[in-house]
Amino acid sequence: MFRLYVWMDGEGFDPVRFREAYGGEVSSRRRISDGLVKSAGQYWQSAELSGVPAARVEDELRGLLRRLEPALKTVSDAQGMRIVIEVVQEYRDSDSVAGLFLSAETLRIIAGMRASVDLDIVRDLS
Repeated sequence: MFRLYVWMDGEGFDPVRFREAYGGEVSSRRRISDGLVKSAGQYWQSAELSGVPAARVEDELRGLLRRLEPALKTVSDAQGMRIVIEVVQEYRDSDSVAGLFLSAETLRIIAGMRASVDLDIVRDLS
């Protein structure tokens, strides 16, 4: 099964204002520096799609991106913005790991948003 979501941050980007306009949630990152936990800024995250079967990943991802596209285009050209599409595959055994195919249409949507894709494959420990 897969989980899909989008997050973003950037210089001068106000994730709270973006959430108020477009929904989603705001979280904070923390870093350890010199033995101290310090705030590393806030980021916006879309609602997460979870439990997506491998056969539906591209369709669900494309649907998520189309819903978010107008909102993300309002900030994608801003200096220092990072827009990241997270694709997380959870597996129970190595035989259940599936490949990921993205069509030219989906790649055009991603490129138009100036987004990056982060693909994580993690063991399901539940």
